[in-house]
Amino acid sequence: MTLIRRIVAALAAGWIFYSPLAQAVQNVPFFAERVSAGTLPPVADRLPQRPLSVDLTSLGREPGRHGGEIDILMARGKDTRMMTVYGYARLVGYDPNMILQPDILQNVEVENNKVFTLHLRPGHRWSDGEPFTSDDFRYFWEDMAMNEMLSPSAHPTSWS
Repeated sequence: MTLIRRIVAALAAGWIFYSPLAQAVQNVPFFAERVSAGTLPPVADRLPQRPLSVDLTSLGREPGRHGGEIDILMARGKDTRMMTVYGYARLVGYDPNMILQPDILQNVEVENNKVFTLHLRPGHRWSDGEPFTSDDFRYFWEDMAMNEMLSPSAHPTSWS
């Protein structure tokens, strides 16, 4: 076998065995008791049909460990509002070149920078196994954002 064929074979084997898609999906220890009891489906049953896959090694990173604690400085009570920064999931995010990319979404279509069509990943679910659908957006907009008691400054009557 020539040197080039060996290199190509080694690269192909490496890609197959070390690609993010080839790695096993891990159940989070936090949910282990619920999965064992059957009150929560296994993580493989909670994933979308085509989950976002990130090749950490290409970014110079490696998978972390579940659990632990995060140490942050919060000098005042109102600083707790920063907790949402550490605990939210994004519909879209930026790649290393600062180009907007789908994150939870599968795709975003933009018409004339005015009409945005958000395409959810088929089969996407919340961590408890419930489907993540367009009805979740309707709930947020109609029942939370448009609720004057919950969002007084975001209500259209305050926009004058």
